[in-house]
Amino acid sequence: MKVTIQHYLTSAWPLVIVVPLVQVPLPMFVTGHPWRAELVLALYAAALIGTVLFAKRSGFPFGAPMMQPGRRFSVLIAAVAAFGFISSFWAGSFASVVHHTLLWSLYLIFFAIAAEVVSDRRFLRGSFFVLGAVVLVYCGICALEFFLRPSLDQTFGFRYARYAEISAALLPLFVSLAMRLKGRNFALAAAAVAGLWLQVLCSQSRTAVIASLLGLALFAGLSILFDRSRLDLKRAAVLAGLFITVALSAQLPSVLSADRAGSLTRFSTAAETDASNSIGQNVRRQFIGVGLEMAKQNLITGVGADNFGLEYNKYRAVYSVNTDDRSIAAYGEDGLPERAHNEYLQVLTESGIVGLAIFGAMLMYILFVGYGLIRRFANERYSITRIAAFAGIVAFLASSAFSSFSFRLGQNGIVFFFLAALLLRRSGSGTETGPSLNLVRLPVMLILLLTALAFFSARGCSQYLVNAGERTPNAIEAARTFDTALMFDPSNASAHFSYGMRLLGERDFENSARQFRLAVDKGINNVTTYSYLISAQYLANKRIEARDTAAEAVNIFPYSAFMQTRLALLESELGNKAAAGAHFAKAAELDKKAAVTWRLLIGQGARAAAEAGRRGEGVDVLYNLQPENAMWAVITEREIRFPEEKFKFPTPEKP
Repeated sequence: MKVTIQHYLTSAWPLVIVVPLVQVPLPMFVTGHPWRAELVLALYAAALIGTVLFAKRSGFPFGAPMMQPGRRFSVLIAAVAAFGFISSFWAGSFASVVHHTLLWSLYLIFFAIAAEVVSDRRFLRGSFFVLGAVVLVYCGICALEFFLRPSLDQTFGFRYARYAEISAALLPLFVSLAMRLKGRNFALAAAAVAGLWLQVLCSQSRTAVIASLLGLALFAGLSILFDRSRLDLKRAAVLAGLFITVALSAQLPSVLSADRAGSLTRFSTAAETDASNSIGQNVRRQFIGVGLEMAKQNLITGVGADNFGLEYNKYRAVYSVNTDDRSIAAYGEDGLPERAHNEYLQVLTESGIVGLAIFGAMLMYILFVGYGLIRRFANERYSITRIAAFAGIVAFLASSAFSSFSFRLGQNGIVFFFLAALLLRRSGSGTETGPSLNLVRLPVMLILLLTALAFFSARGCSQYLVNAGERTPNAIEAARTFDTALMFDPSNASAHFSYGMRLLGERDFENSARQFRLAVDKGINNVTTYSYLISAQYLANKRIEARDTAAEAVNIFPYSAFMQTRLALLESELGNKAAAGAHFAKAAELDKKAAVTWRLLIGQGARAAAEAGRRGEGVDVLYNLQPENAMWAVITEREIRFPEEKFKFPTPEKP
């Protein structure tokens, strides 16, 4: 058969997975929904379907029939997308609804493509080779960084935890390939298995480790029950030895250096002695509390698709009043809670019980029907692959209960739907088929893909332009650049934040305050942005507005010693001594040394705050003041008001 462009395109989909690792210019505050993998996924699917529609000779079998389970599953995916779009009638952010709708439309189209790919041995073989290569690339990068970096920070964890979820889902699949293949292909599959397991361990994600073990245990159990003919004890022993060897090697950093923790060390570390463990527990507990409050008040239909982050602070204020657990309510005052770290909770809050029922029906369908197909086609030629797909889906869904990635990131979602296509694939012995994707549906798909392409391209252009505006020296050109960024994406809060920072530096305080207000309203609503907004209003001689903004922030973050102190000083300047005393007393109750340091830093400057620390009255070192970004916001304001406080590097002329 003649090789056509479709042969290359059908095997290229795994490249979408590594797109987020490609570095692109980004603004100082990266906010909003992800767009890079989604843009490339839309481009890939549009190229494939476009060539099928318009090429004279197409090598892609879009005329092949789809099994009835696959068609019903497609309807459920479409229902998730449709209900998300309907939520635009009550959602606060229409752009977020559009993002959700287009992403799930991409999933629907990708599943249709994947269903065709897995039905053809040539296309499927090519996909496995490219997927294996992609696995080795991102796993290798993660492992190199894990072993070579002297210390790991939160950036490392955020970057590779999302890939650990993918690795956990793909592990059973490559184990199944290693159990079937021989010679060089077996070696490649075994290398992918080792890489996936090592990446899960190096990512430091306990959730991914547990999900991986769950998926592997389920794969082993179902294989024993339904595919004994494929069991090879020698290969199983080799793979078991490989898993043990990789796990031991991942512990090397803790053996070679007392300052480095091994990949499994976190499982034996108490939250009280490990800040990252404590943070992970606190953020999930806070998200659960705020999410349940959000769901309780919007039980039927939710707050709108992908509107969780935008609505979070509104319900955080309610949760903070109602909870007795101050340590949980106080956590994350300088964070941006864009996602819930629990897919099921987020679906409930955004779509209510109606949306959760639709989403749950989709998941229950794939699990029950998939298990039925495993039993129906036991000991069939490809049954071990079907079992692996089922185990990978379960691992993915287990991880979703503790992950902020899952279906929210395009590169993660397509792994789930590829495994779903493998699970629901047509069997050589099966006769149950239905209508295929015909040429009437393909133009509709292409229109959706072009819409997604335009939408995600606009988001990418907007982020790029914000970065360009931050680096543009000319103020007029920078303003034009920020305006153009907002023209491409009016919901881009980072454009308002960066524009506000630029105007603050140029002493255009009134317009700076306007931009910071828009940044807060569009999602950058942490204490740092509130602090810059208060500073801009204060410098614009709008003291009452600054006080009202501080009161708004205190309502959201009542356990913030910084915000309580900030409000106390503003109330004092306005002559409200009783209110000022009450708020400072609250700040001192929360953290007396921090309250003293904040009062001196805001009112008298960094030198006075540092001297209080040396006397033991305040925080010992100014850089230990939290939140750190809020400290820089205050220092920026002080340097504008009192230029003599600005630090100047010593020179030979002025030592």
